[in-house]
Amino acid sequence: MNRKQRRASAKTAGHNHDGDNLCPGCNAKAVIRHCLDNKVTAADGEPVMYHLGTAREGELPPAIFDFGLLALGLDSSATITVSSYGDEVFRMTPEQVEVDKRGPWVKTLAAIKADLDAKFGRIGTHKEDHAWVKEHKAKSAAAHKKNERIECQGPHWEDDAREHIADRGQFILAVFDEPGETWFSYTIGNREKGLPELLIVYPGAKDNYHTCGSALNRAGEMQRERGRGFEHGELVTLQEGKPSVLMVDATARAKADYTFQVERYYGTDDYQVRQLLYPDKAGRYPGDPLCAEPYASLPVLSPPAN
Repeated sequence: MNRKQRRASAKTAGHNHDGDNLCPGCNAKAVIRHCLDNKVTAADGEPVMYHLGTAREGELPPAIFDFGLLALGLDSSATITVSSYGDEVFRMTPEQVEVDKRGPWVKTLAAIKADLDAKFGRIGTHKEDHAWVKEHKAKSAAAHKKNERIECQGPHWEDDAREHIADRGQFILAVFDEPGETWFSYTIGNREKGLPELLIVYPGAKDNYHTCGSALNRAGEMQRERGRGFEHGELVTLQEGKPSVLMVDATARAKADYTFQVERYYGTDDYQVRQLLYPDKAGRYPGDPLCAEPYASLPVLSPPAN
């Protein structure tokens, strides 16, 4: 059974409410609206909302809302999804509920919604139709006309960046795609100290996202402690017992296609970038003809060797 057949077989009746405080459709929509309208952060201060790419004119920018145990999704057609431990347990289009796998996650979602209601005020009922969708489509259209690239930031990411840089020395932005596709994360803040910003491109998965975020934090800390950037070709051990990462200089392509928000933040493209490369299980790095997948397919953004 292919994905389309599974979705068709999983379709249920419409979005029934009946005053149910545990209604996952109402609660998921309310949580997403809170995230779109407010500065919602996780316990560690990181944003929970990440845009997945550029929105087309008149469409919503697709996004995920990561609460750890649960992740919510919103695509350009206003379809809402809920995933629990990586498994999609709920899917609702503006017309109907397509997937509804009830379980303990329903109470978790209701608790998240209640917490956000207490902090930001109660969200209105489902009877408002999809007015919030229209509002955020309008915002997306306005950004599109200005030719702004809408990417992986929450609504107040530049304020968050300033706070993180002042407190921790750098801020990390992450850009997601579908699981299994290529994701990337990079720093902002090292330029202020005359140091390169750091970039990792990696196979898309939540575990890899957390691993690479930790690697960027440790690598940024190391170069700030020693007061100089990593050398091209330098092998750096970020964690005892783990493979060393290979540092390479990155070209202008890295700035244009990956670390573009650094220029937006500082108002200049006068900064350096170092790319961190992880090896395959045999210790071969991307760029090595014998490197195994999925690492072999990752882009190496350093200048070609003479």
